[in-house]
Parts: sequence; structure tokens; C-alpha cells
Amino acid sequence: MNLLKGMKHRSVHLTGFLLSFIIIQVLCIHSKPVLAQDTVKSKIAHDTSGIYNRSERFYDSVYRKLQKRKFEKMLYSLAFKPPPEKPGPSLETPTKSESPFLRYSGKVIREIRINTLPAFGYYVYDSLKRPRTNAAKVLNSLHVTTQNYVIRKELMFKQGETVNPNVMAESERLIRDMEGIDDVNFIVTETSPGSDSVDVLVITKDVWSIGGFLNSLTTNNLMATLFDGNFLGLGDRLTLKFSMDIPRAPFFMINGINYIYTNIAGSFIDGLFGFTYDYNGNQTISAGLQREFYSNQTIWAGGAFVNNIINIEDQVEAPSIVSRYSEGFLWLGRAYPVRGAAKPTRFVIAESFLYRNYAQRPYNPTFTDPFYLNLTRFLTGVSVSRNNYFTSQYIKEFGKPENIPYGTLAELVAGPSFDDLSARVYTGLTISIGTFFKKFGYLSGRASIGGYFNKTAFEDAILKVSGTYFTNLVTTPNNRYKFRTFVEMRYGLGFNRVQSINDFYNLNNILQVSERRNDSLFQGVNALGLRVSTIAFTPWYFYGFAFAVTAFAEVGVASLAQSINKTTPFFGGFGMGIKIKNDNLIFPAFLISCAIYPGLQPDVPLFQVEFKSNYDVYLPDFNATYPGVQRLYE
Repeated sequence: MNLLKGMKHRSVHLTGFLLSFIIIQVLCIHSKPVLAQDTVKSKIAHDTSGIYNRSERFYDSVYRKLQKRKFEKMLYSLAFKPPPEKPGPSLETPTKSESPFLRYSGKVIREIRINTLPAFGYYVYDSLKRPRTNAAKVLNSLHVTTQNYVIRKELMFKQGETVNPNVMAESERLIRDMEGIDDVNFIVTETSPGSDSVDVLVITKDVWSIGGFLNSLTTNNLMATLFDGNFLGLGDRLTLKFSMDIPRAPFFMINGINYIYTNIAGSFIDGLFGFTYDYNGNQTISAGLQREFYSNQTIWAGGAFVNNIINIEDQVEAPSIVSRYSEGFLWLGRAYPVRGAAKPTRFVIAESFLYRNYAQRPYNPTFTDPFYLNLTRFLTGVSVSRNNYFTSQYIKEFGKPENIPYGTLAELVAGPSFDDLSARVYTGLTISIGTFFKKFGYLSGRASIGGYFNKTAFEDAILKVSGTYFTNLVTTPNNRYKFRTFVEMRYGLGFNRVQSINDFYNLNNILQVSERRNDSLFQGVNALGLRVSTIAFTPWYFYGFAFAVTAFAEVGVASLAQSINKTTPFFGGFGMGIKIKNDNLIFPAFLISCAIYPGLQPDVPLFQVEFKSNYDVYLPDFNATYPGVQRLYE
């Protein structure tokens, strides 16, 4: 079910980041123009000229010092670039995503043109920008630019149709969310002044889509992952996992290959095939198709997945437990637009079917570990969804336009569940809401409860509550430094547990404590976490990297009992760090931070230095999805 989303999740570790820095950045990642899209029109003349003049003086000074020798001249051409010449759109104040297209509503689309740009030295808001160095040109020649027809498949409108602002906004968002795309710009122009027809130009810019990271590294072995998030410019993702082990024969082993075929034939159906294997004998073969409610205009959605798995569980003082099983998941949903609603609103009905069947397992009639139970589950979901997006900046990204969801979702799920030990009825309810407030900021919340009715008992029940808030953007008088504060809260409670003995809430999903002596330290069935962070986006650029400074504080408790009392371990700390991001690379932002966890916190070192992919605020949308059960584990 979540397999396809999991394959798409972007992750990077320190080694992969440094590898890209050494191999690519030294060769001219810096050639990307610095974005000045943070300036409003009334400030453009003052801000950009000031930045330009100060930067020019700096570059000229460095230039004079590095012109004495040929090698130093080369260093200058690799390391420095002129400041921005043209700003992009200002979206510091959130704007409804459909707003730029409202003036063209109802006009006929005469022509659609696609212009896809390579990763280095180009800019979607300035067609005159070109790579300034030979190194950038070489890197672009090695990169396979996204094919025009791949972008065209993401468009929800065609030539001859009339402009629907919501459809235009959704198409722009879909392209922006593509893994291999850095940014996108829709330019709509009337064919003549006052004409009833328009032309649409879609400009996109790629990222360098090849990346990788180390899973583990010791003196004897290495496990690594390589991936291409835009394989051959097709918008697909190819992932390869491999290992090298000195004492092992064979020394080199392919441990997995996964391929995600996105938007098959323009149907918005994604396909997945995956195979993983390790030296111990664990093996998974997966295949599936998925079409989500990708837009507030989507009528049909569904998916089908099958897995064949061999699982080997090592025992300390007993032979390993070997299990073989197959599982499948099928779901189908239909949305009914609510006519006359002020905002896009849909009534959604969906059905799902899950089965798991064991060919080999350590089973006996009294065994209650749900992992080893054959399972069949039918669920029906009924929901009301109102989902749309604001466009803003400086939330997760460093100045690029971002789509932030707002709306409401109410979803009721119910259906029978059959396993080897019982026949029960699952029931769950989820309510979520989120929006921007003009003078307050963005606030969203989500509450869900679910469990199984077994005769008169309510078993394996779960209550989860979460909330996210971030402030409006605050800028310094010269508009160079920008600040935003984030607050996140998570709470999870499991009660009347019968079969969910291995389901625990992981408090560290929000606390992000990197060093701990016990992996199960933050597991609990009653857990509460709170994290507050402030980010200062800076105008600093070096070798194409943008920088932001962050300070954070986090507190939380996690108990294996259903109640929290004085003996429950308390965790908390505070720290500072620097976020680093290069928009030319597929990697997410990287965080280097120092944190202090004072007091007698069990198995948590007092002082920690972290090098990891950045923790981003979680902003779920309000689209309906497949009917599923609630779990504490996230």
C-alpha cells in the first residue's frame, strides 16, 4: 500500500552529500543563477541593485587577486559567478495557486509549447540565462534532460479546451512535484490584446537526478544505494542497492533493484517493480500499479500490489525463524464532485481488499504475533474532501515556489477483518483541517481514532492527534534575511491491545535524536512530542549552495504503559544548526547541527553533533486515499 510512496521518498546521508559535493560541485554547481525571487516589485530597484553592487565589489576584489597565475584564474572561473540580474515572482505572502490564471478563465487554449531546461546555468523566469562556464556545459551534456512529452503527460488540459484556473494550477503543481524537476513556470499569453484565445508556454528546469548514499560502512563491508530520479529523462526512478564484503564470497552482490514507471501513457497510473535480497536469505519481490486522487479534479483512483516475501528472523539462542508468505492489496475509489460548492469539494467512496497467506511459518493455535497470522480484510471508506493549495516561499525550500495544502477532510472507514484467531470489524474515523490565516500564519490539525470491534470489546484501539503551525515570513528591513518559526505536536495512544503487540509509536519521528544507545528507547504506546524551530534564510551562496541557520527545542515522553507518570522517561533538548541546499541536485536539504540533551536522560548522550538529511515539517494534503487501518508506528 505505502510501498510506492516509500520508494519515492527522498533520503540522503552525509556520505552521499559529500560525494556529490566533491564530484559535481567542484565542477560548477555554482553556475546556477542566484534567485532573487524574494523581492516584491516595490523593492526590486533598491534590493537587487544593492546586492548586485556589493557582490560586484567582492567579485572584482577577488578577481584582481586571482589573476596572477593560470591556476588561480581557473579557480576563479570555477568558484564565482555574478549576482542575480532579474528577480523571480514574490510569493512571500501566500497566494492561492489558481490566482495567476483567473484573468484567463474561459479563454480557448490555442497552442501549448514545452521548453525543458538542463540542470546547470538556466532559470525558468529568465530565458536569456545560459551556463557561464565550460564545466556547466559539460555537465549539461552528460545529463539527459526531461523529454518534452513527459512534461506534456502531466498537463491536465489540452489544446482546444478552455482555461480552467484550478486545472492550470493543479498541472503546475504536479510538474513541480516531479522528482527530477527543480522548478516550473507557466506563461499564459493572449494571442492578441483582448483575444478570446491564449497560448501556454510551460518552462521547466531539471535537477541533476543521479544520487546515492551509504547504508552502512565498516572496515570489512559496505552497503550502498544508487538511484536516478529521472532515468533517461523519462521521469521514472531507477534504484540499485549493492554490497561489498571482504570475507564473503561473492565479494560484490546486487541486493536490490527497483523501478517506478511514472504516469503510464498519460493515465497518471504509476507502476512499480522491485526485488531485494540479502546474504542472510531475506527476499522480497514486489509489483504494483497505483493511481491516487492526485488532484481535486480526479474522479477515479485505485491500486493493486502483490508481494512475495521470504523473512528470516534471527534468534539469540535458537535456530532462525524462516517464514514465506505472499500478500496482495487492491483498492478502488470514486469521487463525486459537490456541485455549487464555493471550493472544490468531493464526496468519495472507496473499497479496499488485503490478504496475507503463509506457505511457511512458526504457527501454533495459541500464537498471537500478528505478523505470522494469515489475514483477509475488506474495508469501505466514505469521505468528504475539500483540498486546494496556496503557493508560497521559504517553507521547505530556499526561495522556490512551493504548494502548501489547505482544506478539510472527514473520513470514515469500516469493514470485516479475518485472521487465524478471530473475526472482527474494524472502524476508524479521521478528521483534518488546515489553512492560512492572513495575520497569524498556517495552522493544520489532524485527529484519528480506530480499532476493532470483537463482540462487545473494542480491541487494538488507537488515538492519534497531530498539529502543525508556522508563522508568516518575517524579513529584515533590507529584505535579505527571512525568518519563519515552526511548531509541531504529535500524540499517540494505543489501548486495549490484543494483537498489536509489535505496534509502537516512535517518538523520535519528531524529536530527531541522532545518538542513542537503545533503538527502542523512544518506543511507546502512549507518547507525546513537541518541537519548535526557527529558520533564518540567508543570502549566502557558495559554489551554488544556499544556506539557512536554524535553532530548535524539542521535548517528549514515551511510555510502554497506557499511562504517563513521574517514572516515565522524559526527553528534551535544544540546539542550533545550518541547513544547506543546492537546487541543482536531487538531494533534499542537508543539516549540520549541535544539540544538548541536559539532565539524566536514559541512554542519550549530553552533547550531540548531527550530519543528516534535513528534517522537514510534515504537511499532508486533504485528498482522500485508500481505506486502511490506523497504526501507532509512522
